[in-house]
Amino acid sequence: MKNHSRILLLLGLLVAFALAAGACGDDGDEPSTSPATTVESSAEEAVAESTEPAETDATAEPDEPAETGDPAEPDEPSESAEPSESAEPSESAEPSESAESIAPALTSEPVTLRILMESGGGPFDLLANLGDEFSRQYPNVTFEYQRDSFNNLLINGPRLLASDDPPDVILMPQIADPATEGLILSLDPYFEQFGWDAWSASQLAQNRVNDAGIRGVGTLYGVGAGYSITGVYYNRDLAERVGMDAPPATLDEFESYMASAKEDGLLPIISLSPATFAHNAIHNQYVDPADIASFVFLAPGATIDTPEAVAAAERLERWATEGYFNEDVNSLDYVSMMSRFIDGEALFMFNGSWEGANLDESMGDNAGFFVVPPLKAGDPPVAMGASGTIVIPAGADHPDVAAFFFDWIHTNPAARQEVADTTGMAPGGPPGLPLPESDPGSIVELLQQQAAYLAAEGVIVDYLGNATSGFFSTTLVPEVQRLVGGETSPESFIRALQEGYEASIDR
Repeated sequence: MKNHSRILLLLGLLVAFALAAGACGDDGDEPSTSPATTVESSAEEAVAESTEPAETDATAEPDEPAETGDPAEPDEPSESAEPSESAEPSESAEPSESAESIAPALTSEPVTLRILMESGGGPFDLLANLGDEFSRQYPNVTFEYQRDSFNNLLINGPRLLASDDPPDVILMPQIADPATEGLILSLDPYFEQFGWDAWSASQLAQNRVNDAGIRGVGTLYGVGAGYSITGVYYNRDLAERVGMDAPPATLDEFESYMASAKEDGLLPIISLSPATFAHNAIHNQYVDPADIASFVFLAPGATIDTPEAVAAAERLERWATEGYFNEDVNSLDYVSMMSRFIDGEALFMFNGSWEGANLDESMGDNAGFFVVPPLKAGDPPVAMGASGTIVIPAGADHPDVAAFFFDWIHTNPAARQEVADTTGMAPGGPPGLPLPESDPGSIVELLQQQAAYLAAEGVIVDYLGNATSGFFSTTLVPEVQRLVGGETSPESFIRALQEGYEASIDR
């Protein structure tokens, strides 16, 4: 399901506060005094004791913002890492002063870094665009790009990691199993060497795995190439027809606009197959974010079989029964969904910030975006988000160069701007760095504002399908299709999810 790399990958977590960290540092403004409740932190507390999930609610104590202030003055560039004069890198590409004596310099020897990434254009060109920019700044490093579908990355990723000649960098939506099997290189040494302790801890939490295979704590195995939020894109012209002059304040109000669209002969929602984006969006409003984190991070005793989860499934079933989805909801591919939304076929589309730049170009000011509203007006919004997780195989030929590239993605101004320009996602990295530029009134600017809103008022949770690759492909996908197709009940749907989840962990 190429669709869901757009989560992981791009969806593909947690994340969670990564966006908050990036969104609060614009123009030197002081960080918000009420940063987002970070689900990774809640899960970390839960799994650290390996007993029960931490209690998380609107009054939970947030993480303290990293006290970084202005970015540290960089070291003098090492001769071995000197870039070309025509593309002089920013100072922030150098290791921080805190890592002055031990940060690895980029080799001056010719290196070819091989990257395995998801196939597709637009936002899925991000790693290639970043690699090309890196080569302009450091001409001794060239890149080879291999591309494959999301499904193949999901299914064949562990085999590629274990091969005799793995790539140097691979996009890896799920990392728990490969990490515990020793197939992914620990990034803990680079965390120390590059001073990544200056980044928000929860920005990296989703890519930590302990020896028991529990995510959110333990060794760091990956970082993000961009950090996404998900929500609802809408067609402004069609919204005006149904009387929607502002984003809905509650889930019920949101649903009322679907009903109005249906009555007016409009398609309320265009969705790809399976409709897991829509399911996750509803589920997040009913279920405690700490319980979601425990489930996705594989905490002992985690369960999705709760009355709240059933109630969320009942709402999804109602949307399907009322005809709010496209008739081909169980067969439509991602590219076709995007094309039909751009052509004005539907009022709403559940999707992520990685499509922001694309929709700016294709729809201009006719596209809008809002995070999914809560059940009750005034409650903290809960949005799904994830990093586009990239890892270094344990057998990679050039791990130090790959790690240097990872740091550069998060700290170099040109790289950070590329993340925003190609995808619309937040670049992550140290919270004191300025945000990338965006055009006033653009979707990318709106996404940055929504990220700041979530940072100040809300919660970001990981994608349910990120729990394990087996759970996503063998349980979540077919069961969501059965529910929206009228082939199962909400109660049976939730029971099947729990059974499939437990089976995927046992394997």
